[in-house]
Amino acid sequence: IIGYGVPPAMVGIIETANIFRAHVVDVGIETLVIEATGSQDKIASLIKLLEPFGIKELVRTGLTVMDRGSKLLSENI
Repeated sequence: IIGYGVPPAMVGIIETANIFRAHVVDVGIETLVIEATGSQDKIASLIKLLEPFGIKELVRTGLTVMDRGSKLLSENI
């Protein structure tokens, strides 16, 4: 991380994202885009901690995974 000229809020956001093993996928002068995966509780906790920084947009995809092997997540096709 290059700290020169980075607003303190961005440093706080990046540090919070790192705690949750989230990834910064885009950086602008005044914006960050963070990708986070995990349980609903984990994502809810991350959002709660990031809210004071001013979340401008939030997109959630829900379950987007398939299990390996013969185990099925759902019997409904």
